[in-house]
Amino acid sequence: MYEFVKKDLELFFQKTRINGLICGDDYTSGGWWQGGVQRAVDEFVQNYPVQVVAIRRRQFILRKLPVTQ
Repeated sequence: MYEFVKKDLELFFQKTRINGLICGDDYTSGGWWQGGVQRAVDEFVQNYPVQVVAIRRRQFILRKLPVTQ
């Protein structure tokens, strides 16, 4: 599941405008996805210019930030 979510986030990022939102669910360490969603989202936040808007009830919302130089 990790690889699929990682790729999805990268593709969503390319198509999202500055200040646009990227949302998803299953953000938890449990479930049949064995924490793959949470791991992919956590890594994505570290490597891309995004802000965590909210993480609640297994849902996540990220805001795309402008690239700083």
